[in-house]
Amino acid sequence: MGQATYKGFGISPAPAHLVESGKWTLNVSITKHHDSRDETLMNQYSAENTFDTKEEAESAALEFGMHIIDGLVPALSVDELL
Repeated sequence: MGQATYKGFGISPAPAHLVESGKWTLNVSITKHHDSRDETLMNQYSAENTFDTKEEAESAALEFGMHIIDGLVPALSVDELL
């Protein structure tokens, strides 16, 4: 599973494997490209959720990123990318 585009933002899952538990973390990068300034801004977000497989973590990260973009995750936003 790779990067997705949602409402003009790029969403890239970046799960990490936890050696001790064998679980995968929920990490995601969100980018926004600004043609007028010829720059791309990026921020990374994570949650404490863990998953049994990398695929589950990637899928959850994409959904998490969409929720952040939609303003549905308290205390997390993409405002600094605008």
